[in-house]
Amino acid sequence: IIVGVDQHGHGEVIPPQVPAKQYPHEGDKFLKFVEKELLPYIEKNYRTKDFRIFMGSYDCGIFGLYTLFRNPELFNAYLVNNPGRYGGSSTFMDMIKEQKELLNMDKRFLYISYAEDNYEAMVKETLDFIHFLESDLPKGLRFDHSEFVREPGEDLKAYYYSTGPLLALFEGYSCPADVCSQGYEAVKGYYHKFSARIGYEVEIPYRILDNTANIRWEKGYIDEAEEIFLIMTKKKPERIDAYFRLGDLYRTSGQYKKSVEYYQKCLDLNPNITVAKIRMEQAMEKME
Repeated sequence: IIVGVDQHGHGEVIPPQVPAKQYPHEGDKFLKFVEKELLPYIEKNYRTKDFRIFMGSYDCGIFGLYTLFRNPELFNAYLVNNPGRYGGSSTFMDMIKEQKELLNMDKRFLYISYAEDNYEAMVKETLDFIHFLESDLPKGLRFDHSEFVREPGEDLKAYYYSTGPLLALFEGYSCPADVCSQGYEAVKGYYHKFSARIGYEVEIPYRILDNTANIRWEKGYIDEAEEIFLIMTKKKPERIDAYFRLGDLYRTSGQYKKSVEYYQKCLDLNPNITVAKIRMEQAMEKME
C-alpha cells in the first residue's frame, strides 16, 4: 500500500529544531497526526504487513530524520533524499548524541541520497551528517547512502527518490541459485535469516519456489520437487505454472492419472494452452 500525504505549503513538516525562521515549524503536529491518526486509520481499513517505509525529500526528508530519531518505532525504514535544506540534517547531530544510548534502532534502516548538482550548502550539510553517522552509528541501525550524478538532460528523480533506496533496503531478496540448488530447507533458512535482518517475516517468492523445484527436479529429487510445486498451487491457485509443471513431472515419472489431473487443472484456468492439451492426450494414451 502506498500512501501519499499532501502538504499545504512550506513548513508544515519542519521540526522545531531546524533553523528555518521564514516558515512555521509544525513538524511535531505532523508527527502526532501520522502516529495518532494516519497510521491507525490505514491499519484499520486496509490489509497491511507489520512493516512500514517512510520516503521523503527536502523538507519531508528532514521530517523523516526527525521521526527516526524522535520515534524510530514508527517506521522500519527511512528513505530520505537531500535532507540538508536549511541546515536541517546537521541539526540532529546533538539530538543523536544526547539520546544515542536510549534510541532503539534495532532492525531500522536509513538511506540518504542526494544529487551532486543540488545547492552546494545543501550537499555539504548532507555530507556532514553522513560522515557523522558513519563515524558513530547508533546501535542496531543499518545505514547506507549514495550520490547520484546526473548526465546533461537526464532526469534521475525516480531513481534516487525511490528505486535506488528500495534496492538497497531489500538487497538479498532474491535467493541465489546455489542456495536453491541445495533444496527447499536451505531456501527456507535463507529467508528466515533475511527476515530477521529486515524486521518482518518475508514469504518465499513464488518465482524462487519455482526455480528451486525445477533445479531439484533436474537433480533427480522428484518427491521434493513435487512438494514444492504443490506448495505453489496453494500459494497462488490462480496461476497455471505449478499445475503444468506437476503435469509434466507426473507424466515423465509414469504417474499418468495424476498427470492428466494436473494438465486438466491447467486447462481449467486457461483452455488455450495447446501444449497442455497435447501432453494430456499423450498421458491419456499411456493409461490405455
